[in-house]
Amino acid sequence: MKTPKIQFVKILKAIITDLLFMVGLSSVACGIWQIYSPLAFIFLGSFIIYMVLPSKKAKNTEKGR
Repeated sequence: MKTPKIQFVKILKAIITDLLFMVGLSSVACGIWQIYSPLAFIFLGSFIIYMVLPSKKAKNTEKGR
């Protein structure tokens, strides 16, 4: 089955965006590691917690508000 070109472009764009985001985040962490290594763990840990925790807007939509 052949995938339409528009869907392929959307999927490729999403993959490239996520890949560039991860490369940028790892570059920042590597730079922090070279300055002060424990700070890199603190930065990445706090960023992961920020990304995983749901926002207040998402909580309101779950309750049906």
